[in-house]
Amino acid sequence: MAKKGKSRLAAVLQSRMGTVNQVNQSQTAEVGKMQKNGIILEDFPDDVIGPDEYGLCCLGKEQEPREGDQVLIVWADDLPVIVGVLKQES
Repeated sequence: MAKKGKSRLAAVLQSRMGTVNQVNQSQTAEVGKMQKNGIILEDFPDDVIGPDEYGLCCLGKEQEPREGDQVLIVWADDLPVIVGVLKQES
């Protein structure tokens, strides 16, 4: 998926989450990459979110993110939560 496509997907999800929650505060969805030491967000490649600093939505064993996978992250207040695996590293 091209970077433009990922940004478009994040924008659509962000828009729908705001509509469902009926909140004026915008929600944020981002794409990141799983690393050995945590998650690196595409928009902030110099910062690492450590394994003890994010949540994981119950995705099932086959969808559990592994090192190298691209993941979709939704922010719940100050907590980043992995809600899906976009591309699994083979």
